[in-house]
Amino acid sequence: MIKKIFSAYILFSMIMLSADDKDLQNASEDQQKAIASIIASLKEMKKVMNEGQGSLNMDENPFKDKQKAPKSESKQNLMEKLEKTIEKQDEVSGKAEEARKKKEISTSSRQAMANEQKKVSESLEEMGNSNTEIPEQVKKQLENALTKSAEAKDEMSSGDIDNAAVKAAQASASMKNALKELKEKSEAGRQKALAEAQKDMNEASNMEKGSKGASEKSGSAADKLDKEAGKQSGSGSGGTAKELKEMAGKIKAAGNNEQEMKKVSEMLADAREKGQNLKERLEKLSKQMETQIKELDYIKKNSRASSQSELKEIMKDAELAMQDAQRAVPEAMKSISPEEAAEASKAIAAALKESSPGKKGLKDKVSANDIEQVRKNMSEIQILCARAADALRKTLMLKQFNPEDVPEEYRNDVSGYFRRLSEGEKPR
Repeated sequence: MIKKIFSAYILFSMIMLSADDKDLQNASEDQQKAIASIIASLKEMKKVMNEGQGSLNMDENPFKDKQKAPKSESKQNLMEKLEKTIEKQDEVSGKAEEARKKKEISTSSRQAMANEQKKVSESLEEMGNSNTEIPEQVKKQLENALTKSAEAKDEMSSGDIDNAAVKAAQASASMKNALKELKEKSEAGRQKALAEAQKDMNEASNMEKGSKGASEKSGSAADKLDKEAGKQSGSGSGGTAKELKEMAGKIKAAGNNEQEMKKVSEMLADAREKGQNLKERLEKLSKQMETQIKELDYIKKNSRASSQSELKEIMKDAELAMQDAQRAVPEAMKSISPEEAAEASKAIAAALKESSPGKKGLKDKVSANDIEQVRKNMSEIQILCARAADALRKTLMLKQFNPEDVPEEYRNDVSGYFRRLSEGEKPR
């Protein structure tokens, strides 16, 4: 910009020096061009220097066209950056809403608010210009947030606080939707990586101890966790990235030690259950097994529909589901009796042993009989899951029941209902 002004000034000076006094009264075409260039440059400089007065150029929306601006390295990951930007937006939105209710705001306060809103837009632009891979749905929400933020800033600058408050609230809502989407994708990626790693560890434990194949499988488990940790560092959760990185390190440290490998597998199972209560786990497991049983039924009727690699993957998925049941079902059935919980645990352990891909070795061909055995065992385990879920539901209902909440004249009848329910009778 300075170079442009300086060049125009030199051109103007040379033309002026070469002109006669009489010619100065009627500026030549070249002189007029020089003057126009200086005026245009000064206007542009004023616009740049006038902090807070310019509007965001939406033609250069970083979420629409990544080629418009160079990508920058961000010290924070996308989720953390977005959380901080939402905090800032909510702060500005609060000020705008307060001003809207008061129906008055000073020019200086209004301009200060516009400058704060501009910082929100700049933060959103920085996210769009980063090297982070942004999921498409998140990108759309952030693009909308950027548009609304720019509009809010313009309304604040012009003095229309009512519209400014609305636009600011819309920007905040879009950012929160983006954050929700990011968190869901982060957890889905985390769960998938953990499940894949656990399946690899299952496969490694089914192989000959210390063999090359076992080492390769445990190495694959660590690699999958490391890869997902890298993704989480960019657009997921920083805490999840650290968690997965640490787990990958523990897998590597375990080597081919049988006891350490078992501990790692338990650690992976614990991590997959993190944040889910027992009821949620049982419901999710029951639906998952129902889907798997239907898939196995289809394969039984259409034996050529799946390749051997697909069949082996189905076997590994079934093994993982039954391992999950082995942890959840006995825990829930303790509410019926410790004896029944122990029996359920033994039944699932026997089914697992019979259905495990390691029973024949992964190099062997998966036969129709193998698939049928898995389907049969999984069906039996699903029944146990349903019974455990029902027992847990009744237990929770009994714990939440308070006779004092029931009118006195109905207490005996209601108490009798819950007593029969706890004893396993069907309510009349």
